[in-house]
Amino acid sequence: MLDEIETLPTSGLSFGAFDCVATFNARQVAALGRLVGSDVAYVPQGYAPIRVSESPNWSDCPLILGAAYPSRRGAASALGKAGLSVELVGRTWPQWTEPSSNVRLRGDVSLPESVAISARGRICVNGHRSGNSGVSPRVFEIGGAGGLIVTDNERASDFFEPGEEMLLWSDAEELVAHVCRSIHEPERAKAIAKKGHARVIAEHSLDRRFGDLFKAWGL
Repeated sequence: MLDEIETLPTSGLSFGAFDCVATFNARQVAALGRLVGSDVAYVPQGYAPIRVSESPNWSDCPLILGAAYPSRRGAASALGKAGLSVELVGRTWPQWTEPSSNVRLRGDVSLPESVAISARGRICVNGHRSGNSGVSPRVFEIGGAGGLIVTDNERASDFFEPGEEMLLWSDAEELVAHVCRSIHEPERAKAIAKKGHARVIAEHSLDRRFGDLFKAWGL
């Protein structure tokens, strides 16, 4: 199973040593099939259920979780400039040089902790490493925990209905508009989060993903 494959030195990897290869990136499937002569399958990211606190975690403060990718730094800047409080969690955020008084920085947390703080309607803004990557597993983790997915990867619409199960942003203005409306209309935001959660549990668990993969390979 290969992740972030567009960043790997594929010419130096012996994919041909395996009969079967799977990647999270749909664009790479055909190219890998020609390159390595193996049976290559596309398996989207998914959600592995993790036990977290059941206590309500709704907050007016949007959360950006994970490494400080350029897209996430841009999102944090836009939210801060709009006068919105925002919480940034991840090991590289403390080195960020643009925080303002309404931006709260935290260091790295464990996966169960990250799922817990994404839970129960929390506004969770996600930015991807690049437009060519697959949909981040964090999107499915947010939805699986019951958080409100606000993501910049248009491929997320392959798995969720925009505006109904998640919110999709393409620029800073759209992101700020989504967050402001979610703060001012919390019941609408919670309803979207609830539908996103139901979609993850029904269709996007890792058990479901690998079950489909093994069935395709006759295993």
